[in-house]
Amino acid sequence: MLLLLLRTRLRYYRNYLRHHFDRMVWLEIGFIIIILFYLAGRSPADIGYSLKFLAAKDFPLHYARQWAELLPLFYLVSEALALLTLRPTGEWQLLGGLPVPKSTMTNYHLLRHGSKILVLLLAGMVPFWIGETSLSEKLARFLLALGFLLALQFTSFIQAFRWRDSNKKLSSRVLIWLSSEIVILFLLVSGAPLFQNFLLESHRHLSGLFAGWSLSAMALFYLRRIYQPGVTENVATSDRPGRWTARTFKHFGHPRGIVDALIRRDLKFLWIEKRALFVLMAFAAAILLLAGLAQTHVEEVYASSIVIETFFCFLLSNALLILFEHEAKTAAAMRALPISATTCWRARWSLATGLLTAPMILVIGMIPFKFAIGAGFLLFLAAALLIPMTFATLFCNAGYGLFPNIKYGSVLLNISLGLMLLFWFYMPFGTILLLAISLLWIRKAQRHFQFLEIS
Repeated sequence: MLLLLLRTRLRYYRNYLRHHFDRMVWLEIGFIIIILFYLAGRSPADIGYSLKFLAAKDFPLHYARQWAELLPLFYLVSEALALLTLRPTGEWQLLGGLPVPKSTMTNYHLLRHGSKILVLLLAGMVPFWIGETSLSEKLARFLLALGFLLALQFTSFIQAFRWRDSNKKLSSRVLIWLSSEIVILFLLVSGAPLFQNFLLESHRHLSGLFAGWSLSAMALFYLRRIYQPGVTENVATSDRPGRWTARTFKHFGHPRGIVDALIRRDLKFLWIEKRALFVLMAFAAAILLLAGLAQTHVEEVYASSIVIETFFCFLLSNALLILFEHEAKTAAAMRALPISATTCWRARWSLATGLLTAPMILVIGMIPFKFAIGAGFLLFLAAALLIPMTFATLFCNAGYGLFPNIKYGSVLLNISLGLMLLFWFYMPFGTILLLAISLLWIRKAQRHFQFLEIS
């Protein structure tokens, strides 16, 4: 049965790609890959980047130190992807009604989660085969790293299920999740020297292998006991009843046009269904303001604010995908209205740009009072506005271009953002190329949404 589920999933991916990726899209993707290989080949001559460090004798030791320090990041990324795997979708009800054992569904979801973090797993294990050490040491470090990474994968899946578990009250599950999260991150950060010793000292390889694989086995055993497939929170629901609902609506005023009405509708929905988004925005604004007040030079404020804004734009744009998830449930009614796809796209883009820019308002207002400003301040304002506009464009392209398959919109959004950030640090021309392609795909996304056939 597990093999049948996996084959069905692969066939679903294949049919999806055949339906949504025409010949022109494949040509554009191929063009991007050619440019990527060209820039990668030219980079040693252009910016002095080289792969010679892989052949250095001390590379295994240096990588082992970095590996232990990057474990918290691997855990957080794995947990985010586990939350993506456990998001309630249209297949939950169907899968829950199949005569499939609980263990089979658990394995199925773990394999789907493992496919999402496969690249991270390979990046965390394959480099241990590089170097001039003996074959036994390479194998020991490879298996040791695999044991600890699997333990973190299972632990992150447990934490994601705790967050999604709808059988418990929100307050209790958040408390359990938060306390466990703090303990896990504390152990990963404080235990970095111990992980390094396991990897670097040959006489500790055996104890490290025992510890890593024991933790992995215990995490898997605990996961199989508590995991209940299909029990997740219902995130995209209709309006919740309550006395405060009507009272909330009147604070948004009356719309002055179609775009304004669509923006106000989305704001109402977010205020009811995703109020944590506004808490995150307030938290981002506070972090930006405190970081700006702590700096002594205005250039440091510019740099730190742009970095923090980019990070929170990434989080907020992913959180805003709930708008498309909710819209997918009422797609037939939405497309029956005499509203063009261009109008919908413009309204959603304006809302996303405004919400992503809002956390920067306090720090922008603080800078003229604390520092002497010049031409650099205008460049900072341009960058502070350009970043949310870019994130909003990618967000709308992914949502409307893949509608109503929103979970793949999230994948496309995160891949696009990751490539843009990666190219910016190593091959800036690649980022400019992706920006140009995203502008060309605005019309493609709108046409897909305009002529989408809804049954």
